[in-house]
Amino acid sequence: MKRLSNAISLATAALLLSGCATAEQVALKDDTFCKSIGTEPGTDLYALCRIERTTANDEASARRKAALVAFTGALAASSSSDSSSSSAVAARSGGDSGICFKQGERVAGLNKLCSYRCGLSTRVETVRAAQMCPFSP
Repeated sequence: MKRLSNAISLATAALLLSGCATAEQVALKDDTFCKSIGTEPGTDLYALCRIERTTANDEASARRKAALVAFTGALAASSSSDSSSSSAVAARSGGDSGICFKQGERVAGLNKLCSYRCGLSTRVETVRAAQMCPFSP
């Protein structure tokens, strides 16, 4: 039974990570998109398009990381008898300025994913679904 659980865990993690792309691939895709809507490199509209695409990519990445953490946390909770941990840092990327602002929250199973914007990075904390998200991580 444990082997089946591990196999399912690995398959799901592989599926979640299959959306990963290199920075160069993402930049090329964003460049192609911005050009396709009529903006030209070097213009303010092009720069704005690239900034918006980067923000959207960061948010999508944070959602994927949070989903993976929620999934692995649920697996750990189901296979472990110790459920005393009330909070764990789920995801954190570089560029942390030290000042974070709460962006939102959503319930995922028995957990709540609390997302924060910390400078240019996104941070996600996982708490129990019945708990309130902290004002800052």
